[in-house]
Amino acid sequence: MHLTFGPAREGKDRYTVTGVPYENPSFRVGASGAPNAVRTASKGIEPYVHRKGIDLRDIPLADAGDLPRAPHGDLPLHVDPDGEFPVFLGGDHSITPHLVDAFFDDEVTVVSLDAHLDYRDEFRGDPDSNACSSRRIEELDVVSEVVVVGARSGAEEEWSYPPKHVRSDEVADEPGEVGDRISDEFDRIYLSIDMDVFDPSHAPAVGNPEPMGLEPAHVRTLVDAMTHRIVGVDVVEVVPGIDDGNTALLAAWTVREVLAAVEVSR
Repeated sequence: MHLTFGPAREGKDRYTVTGVPYENPSFRVGASGAPNAVRTASKGIEPYVHRKGIDLRDIPLADAGDLPRAPHGDLPLHVDPDGEFPVFLGGDHSITPHLVDAFFDDEVTVVSLDAHLDYRDEFRGDPDSNACSSRRIEELDVVSEVVVVGARSGAEEEWSYPPKHVRSDEVADEPGEVGDRISDEFDRIYLSIDMDVFDPSHAPAVGNPEPMGLEPAHVRTLVDAMTHRIVGVDVVEVVPGIDDGNTALLAAWTVREVLAAVEVSR
């Protein structure tokens, strides 16, 4: 696979990859370097997805490059809202509220695959921290619901906060059933994949690793069940340089699996 097949061609590309090198971390620093790390890792992955019978070289996919680095509040100024299916490469999870707000005009449900609930109203005095991403998403007018899937960490008050969550052990037991349940309830899903949803044995180079995470097979099965509802995706929280590149590779593989499944479902 290669996520940089060519420059974006207005009106011709169904899927547009955009790097978002922004971060506002609560722990490890460095996620702003992830877009190019994930692109580089993607070059080593076969574009043919045998389980779906599709070659990603045959789908209209292009790279719009990276958004310019700027304050979070300026991020919506640089997002093109006219694309059909956005693929955003973070950055950390603090970007997701701004991306959803900038891209969508019609109501959407945000399903966040994340080890952390991220429902804090502020973290160390900062309401735009990545530790507050679910709370900021939930406040958007365009968002009908936030569902955090794969959760296994949060402050005591976050576990009783109203938005929905599905614990990681529940997902591991029945990933397909969890995905079916979500897709039966919601028509339009924006999928936000925080790489810390995976167990650190698979994805150690993330902003805030948390043990007892999901296996890649769990995530793929979960996503497959929701594919026909997904209208966009971001992959966030890779921190290059902490490992030997395996986390960026898993992020690129995850993008490949999402794109193949979405394309086949159309």
